[in-house]
Amino acid sequence: MLDKVPQCCSELGELEIVMLCKPSELSIPDMKTAYQVGWKAPVDQRKALASHLHMRQVLEEQGIQVIDYSEYLSATELKLNDQLINRCYVRDLAGIVRKQVITGRPAISMRLPEYDQAHQVMQSWFNPDQFFTPNGTKGATLEFGDVSILNRDAIVINVGKRTSIGAIESIKQAIFDAGFSEIAVIDLPRHDDTMHLDFNFNVMAANLVVAKSFLRFFPLRVICREHTRYAMFEDYMRYHGYEVHALSSYDTIPDINFLNINPETILISQQANTARVLDHPKLKQKKVIKVDVTELEKGGGGIRCMTLPLRRREIS
Repeated sequence: MLDKVPQCCSELGELEIVMLCKPSELSIPDMKTAYQVGWKAPVDQRKALASHLHMRQVLEEQGIQVIDYSEYLSATELKLNDQLINRCYVRDLAGIVRKQVITGRPAISMRLPEYDQAHQVMQSWFNPDQFFTPNGTKGATLEFGDVSILNRDAIVINVGKRTSIGAIESIKQAIFDAGFSEIAVIDLPRHDDTMHLDFNFNVMAANLVVAKSFLRFFPLRVICREHTRYAMFEDYMRYHGYEVHALSSYDTIPDINFLNINPETILISQQANTARVLDHPKLKQKKVIKVDVTELEKGGGGIRCMTLPLRRREIS
């Protein structure tokens, strides 16, 4: 069991504990194979592992406790896990909502083994009352790349390509019981470059979010305990004290799929156009740490996808 309870009340609090998983021991040998398994390009396992280890080193240099869940698997489980090509994208597996761990459910069946194995490991880390497994309807899917904690009151969830509305119904009471008052649901296009919420949207500062410019045209369905209302995306962000840094030009994964280390610092891909991403007066003092994760991004996920915060210190 971990020596600290899970806790995440925001996307900005100082990151104290993060879960990773090293990439698969398998390479993706050619473009035909990459296409068949849903990847963007062939991958050299040695380069992928080197990138992962460097990212882990950078996180540890920031004083963050890094945990690789695969190191807690039995030899038999690890033999399978080592061959799961998507296992490094741990963000989808679960989420921490205040002090509650909520488990996910993948939209594609090839990821089921890693979800089940990771959940078993996480159950051994935390008390049973800190662990919530949704009892959703058949076919309900929940990937936490679609979930963002906006502030202490509101969570934003996308019900696009990978997460279903049935899953939100199955977890909404747990979210309310954790102390949140609103769940803002957006339904983004079902394309590869809009697959998860964090391909389109991220919190950048205490009063600023970054989003692809087309999100301004989308309404949100805001689910509260006693009622439901609707709000346009930018109006809802303003209501919660956020200005929207809208990007009309972007490279989806490296530019938007970054990780907040603390309110002043982000960990972002070497491939990101930071001049474009940080082109806002409120970001002039932002500290940027770049890491080369190019080989890992070929699987269709970025730095946020590869990191699952287990504990963030609350912002006072």
